[in-house]
Amino acid sequence: MMKKSILALSLSGALLLGACANDGGATGGAIVEGSNISVTEEAFIQELKDRHGDELLKEMVEKQILDQVIANAEIDPAKVEEEVNTFKAEFGVETDEELLQILQMQFGLPVETMEEFKNEFIISRLAIQGLMTQDMAEADLEIIDEDQLEVEASHILVEEKETAEEILAKINAGEDFQELATEHSIDPGSAQRGGELGFFGKGRMVPEFEEAAFNLEIGEVSDLVETEYGYHIIKVTDKRVIVKTYDEVMEELYNEANIKVNDPQFKELF
Repeated sequence: MMKKSILALSLSGALLLGACANDGGATGGAIVEGSNISVTEEAFIQELKDRHGDELLKEMVEKQILDQVIANAEIDPAKVEEEVNTFKAEFGVETDEELLQILQMQFGLPVETMEEFKNEFIISRLAIQGLMTQDMAEADLEIIDEDQLEVEASHILVEEKETAEEILAKINAGEDFQELATEHSIDPGSAQRGGELGFFGKGRMVPEFEEAAFNLEIGEVSDLVETEYGYHIIKVTDKRVIVKTYDEVMEELYNEANIKVNDPQFKELF
């Protein structure tokens, strides 16, 4: 919400300045004039800089940095659509229009189209995520701390043990895990996605589920796992290692950008 309000303020300021510049074209002219009242363009700009300059300049620079990261990331469009579908499933909607309405009304995101949402929120997150993580095959397993690991998994949740045993037998016989999850799982958040839960780290799931998931190999399906929610069948689809925090990645990107600030007021900002 703060990002939205700052952006709106900067846009309104730009419109005012633009109108002033068009009206006579002189710099330093008055924004407001009247009896005993005078607000010059110079004073107006300085007030904007003093109040919001640090935050707005950081936001504008960070956006350009992220644009470069996105351009170099080569994000798979299928992964982007998968993320969109995850949002739809979480909110219980089916269309782009319904999702946009929730994003705008409930979360105040300043997006007007799905393309805008994908570019500014999903693709940028995936791009930064790619800089924060490594595949298990690329990581040095000898120096990995357990807390650095994240597992990507799907699951099927049912209430009755007998039902779970029947589903597990079908999986072991070669039936499709995702189709069985969609048909039988009682977890509303993941069933519509074929049981997909995405990546998660330690402490995100109940202990029994977490222990089973972190001990499975990629592609392996668990036996029945009982938790307070019922009986789970878990399939691990990927693993990755968190090698850098978000702040560490951003600090590296800022350093690589070699930012130079010409305005003395913001000389030490970066």
